[in-house]
Parts: sequence; C-alpha cells; structure tokens
Amino acid sequence: MPSLEQRFQTDATVLLSASTVSTSPEQSINQLWDELRGYYSEDKRAYHNLQHLENLFTLFDEYQDQLNDPTVVVWAIWYHDIIYNAKRKNNELRSAELAQQRLVQLEMPEEQIKQVVSYIEATAQHLSVEATGDLAYFLDFDLAILGSDRETYSTYAQAVRQEYRHVLGFLYRRGRRRVLRYFMEAPQLFRTPQLKARFEEVARKNMSWELKSGLR
Repeated sequence: MPSLEQRFQTDATVLLSASTVSTSPEQSINQLWDELRGYYSEDKRAYHNLQHLENLFTLFDEYQDQLNDPTVVVWAIWYHDIIYNAKRKNNELRSAELAQQRLVQLEMPEEQIKQVVSYIEATAQHLSVEATGDLAYFLDFDLAILGSDRETYSTYAQAVRQEYRHVLGFLYRRGRRRVLRYFMEAPQLFRTPQLKARFEEVARKNMSWELKSGLR
C-alpha cells in the first residue's frame, strides 16, 4: 500500500497532467501536500488526523470497484477534515471551501469539484442527509470506526475525548451521550448493503458499551 504522500502525489498528478499553471506541477503538488499534512498533523488532533485518512483509504481501496466516480470520493476523503477545531461548528463548511480552492488549483472539472464540496458538507449531518451511490459509500467509510473491534473503538473514544479536553468532564459526558444516542436511535447507521452487513451490529454494540461503561 502506498504511503499517504505517494498516494496524494499520484492523485494530484492525474489532475495536473494537463496543467497550465506557471509553477511546475511537482512544486504545486508538494506545496499542497505540505499544507494538507500540516493541517492533519496539528497537535490538537487525536483522531481527525493522518491515521484517519489512512483508515478511509483502506476502505476506499476495498470498495472502489463499487464507485461510479472514484476521483470524487478520493478528493472528498483528502479534504473532508482538513479544517478541524473542536471549539467551532463550521469545520465541514470551511473544509469544503478550502477543498474547492485547492481543486481549482489542481484543475479538476467544475462538476466534480461541486460534488466533492457537497460530499464534505454532508459530513456535518451524516445520518440526516439523503445519500445513495458514491456519497453513501463515502459517509459509510467515515463512520466505519464505530464498527471496529472493541480495542480500536476504545482508542477512538479516548481520542475524541482528548480533542475535547478543553471541555469540562460533566459537559463532555452530556454532549457525548447526546451524540451516541443520536446514532443509536437511527434506523440504520450505514447506507450501503456491504458496509451495513459488516459494521452495523458491531457499531451499535460498541456505542452501547461506551454509554454503559461510563464516559470520561
């Protein structure tokens, strides 16, 4: 499996293959990679980081043959959490805005850019969004951590708490319970048949365990 940097360079090179920018494609790609890596490597991130991207691309590689436009999903993955501040409510919107700017630089066709932007914005609501096709796969990839093995899930839950370390314990527990119940009350967490069969039952068991085990 290629490193994230190698993957980014390959994905960007495809878009820039017919580039007319004044700088060399290699320079542009390196600058964009350095920017993206810098955002996802911020000290305040414990979960929404480069490992999160690795996890999503692992799933992408497994299911890309099911996608109508893998390129849109690829770039939605790259930029969906590039802006992340647990103290703010507009991370998805800001991530989508930055994605649009950078994909214009990479000369992605306008229609595909619009799709990437809409996919990223959809992560703000997840279960409230009508999703089929590629968007359903993308959203399922993003939620797959919920259906991981118990040890991985526990590490994820601790990482989320770390990202909200600025929040007092009782306030965090109240908010986290609200989030977990929102997911548990949904008729289904995963939209695609494949990922639903793979993750749905385990995800519900994990969230129930977290609620019962006591939130830090």
